[in-house]
Amino acid sequence: MPIEISTFSILLVDDHPFYRRGVASAIKDIWESVVVHYASDFVESCEKLSKVNIDIVITEIDLSPQNGIELIKGIKQHYPDIKIIVLTHHKDEDHILKVYNLGVDGYLDKSVNQMELARAINKVLNGERYYSRQNNELVHARIKMFKSLKGDDVYQKLLYHKNYIEIVFLMANGFKNKSIAEILYLSDRTTSVHRSEIYKIIGCQTSLELVLWAIEKGIKNDPELMVRFDKILANKVNVN
Repeated sequence: MPIEISTFSILLVDDHPFYRRGVASAIKDIWESVVVHYASDFVESCEKLSKVNIDIVITEIDLSPQNGIELIKGIKQHYPDIKIIVLTHHKDEDHILKVYNLGVDGYLDKSVNQMELARAINKVLNGERYYSRQNNELVHARIKMFKSLKGDDVYQKLLYHKNYIEIVFLMANGFKNKSIAEILYLSDRTTSVHRSEIYKIIGCQTSLELVLWAIEKGIKNDPELMVRFDKILANKVNVN
């Protein structure tokens, strides 16, 4: 059911005018008094936010000249009371987890039907988060994997990328950069960049410090990761 308020205002951010009009029409079918504003990119969004009162922003991630992630960060910093729903074609884990950890209130695929969009708006404006069932399960499964981590800051930062914890796990179990790249289907360069970022997040200088940290946090022998990489661990002598 729609929320029981007289009106609210939405900023729809997408670079396809036809799609924006379609979303607006779907919303107005349910809430006739809703006020809808439009923006096609980051710059227009910032202009609208500075001039009109907005209750909820519904945005795509792919925007220019700066992407939707930067828009979300800006809204969270300067307009913390505004609710945000991401409505995007992106279905991958990285994007979902990244916006979740930025505090986004909802995440929907662009194939969503009218009623689920309305349900998401309803819940978000009533102070709840709304992620579609599949995305919600993904987020909570990921959080469960990281249950051994202590320290909210490290926990949140490691969640930003799906490979970080796997790299820590594999390093703690003696795998070198080249082997990790092959196991995770990454390039050597990408693996090196990830490892450098992990060092910064954890606050360590050497691989030994990282291994000791992984042991302390229970990552080296994490049961879920042990099961996932059991065959690789069993054949470690051949991988390295």
